[in-house]
Amino acid sequence: MSEQGDMGARKMPITAVSLSSSLPLKQLSNAFPAANVTPTRTHVIAEYEDQRTVFCFDFGAVVFVDVSEPDRQKMLEEVTKHLPDGNERVFQEDFIIELDPELQGFGAVHFHHLVVPKLTNPIAQVIALLLAQSATVERYEVELDQMIAALQEQTQGLSKNGRIGARRKAIMRLVAKTIATRNRIIGKLSLLDKPELAWESEQIDHLHDQLRPMLEIGDRFRAVEYKLRAVHETAALLLNLMQTQQALLLEATIVVLIAVEIGLALFKLI
Repeated sequence: MSEQGDMGARKMPITAVSLSSSLPLKQLSNAFPAANVTPTRTHVIAEYEDQRTVFCFDFGAVVFVDVSEPDRQKMLEEVTKHLPDGNERVFQEDFIIELDPELQGFGAVHFHHLVVPKLTNPIAQVIALLLAQSATVERYEVELDQMIAALQEQTQGLSKNGRIGARRKAIMRLVAKTIATRNRIIGKLSLLDKPELAWESEQIDHLHDQLRPMLEIGDRFRAVEYKLRAVHETAALLLNLMQTQQALLLEATIVVLIAVEIGLALFKLI
């Protein structure tokens, strides 16, 4: 993708795919042999001579700019080979970049498409980042819904018979998973931070501020944060209840042992 060259008036598809919770960027640098690959600390950019571009982000998402469906599937197969735990469930976000050389101003964001005078590397990168974040947020939304459903089963059992069916280790793993998920969202996904490119260009800043609300990333992040907090608090409550049950059982055992000891002593006296 040429940063300065005129791309012509046409529409370019852009597809973001969330593959996993993380991607090994060092290994992916060799996954696109026919492209000019630029590795960075947080992502890898693979640029082809025909102006197709692929962005691989360390938080587990790959974004294809102007890449056909067959080529996209071949590239995804290659990327999947480098996943440490194999291919997880795929979450996809589709978008259109419309190039209008006669357009005045920085560009305009519409529902599911963006219009710009020409496509530069910084513009493509900020669009790719936001779409990758959007697809990844959907992944976390589904994962948290599954956690909530699992916790609901435990709380329903508790309300029916007063007992918690899950084991302590399972609940502790759930607590640890919520903490790890939150750290990934705040850290790698960087939903709270504006990208550096937006601070360097007024046009990038303008497009970022228009595209982010359209994708509802802020609202969805708050929903994810609320679900994370709910899962964590519920799991912590179940752990406390388990500890209370264990303490009561231990106290009851001690009382029984004391009673047995007293009974034996009285029996000897008789």
